Amino acid sequence: ASCDESADTGTGNLVRLLGGGIAGLGDLAYEDGTLAEFDECFGPPWGHAKHRFYPAPGNHEYDTPGAAGYFDYFGRLAGRFRRGWYAYDYGSWRVLSLNSEEDIEDQVAFIHEQAAGRPCVLANWHSPLRSSGSHGGERAVEPLWRAAHRAGVDLVLNGHDHSYERFGRLGYYGYPNPDGMRQIVVGTGG
Repeated sequence: ASCDESADTGTGNLVRLLGGGIAGLGDLAYEDGTLAEFDECFGPPWGHAKHRFYPAPGNHEYDTPGAAGYFDYFGRLAGRFRRGWYAYDYGSWRVLSLNSEEDIEDQVAFIHEQAAGRPCVLANWHSPLRSSGSHGGERAVEPLWRAAHRAGVDLVLNGHDHSYERFGRLGYYGYPNPDGMRQIVVGTGG
């Protein structure tokens, strides 16, 4: 959401008509993710659906030290202890909402713990490992990707690039593999 744009009002109105949860894949309040931007820019178009949000922090949230605006706005919806990563069940899926901006190595054991032995696992975080969009892939998230692959995650959703891109099943090193994970970059806002 942005106070300088109007498209967020249209998508916010569309969400009023739709049921279900909303995976927010980061960069949720432009420009810097301050609490004022969440209150004044995110709140008007999207605040009505806040209780349905499963947010993940993005790089713009961390333009505010410690992503304080993000954590203050979402509270416990953003995970415990202001870490920005947590897991939940949604239908038959186990969903891992991860933080691609901080403490990446700390999340590796969490991924294995939460995904092991589950038949349907989705992981999401902001910055993709692979993307042909303008930002490109972020090598820093490789530990998340590899841990998710080893743990048997089925699907990875990312934001960051303001585009849509869908990959076939990819293996540990990113090559096509029928037993690998699918990745979708949905930085278009839906």
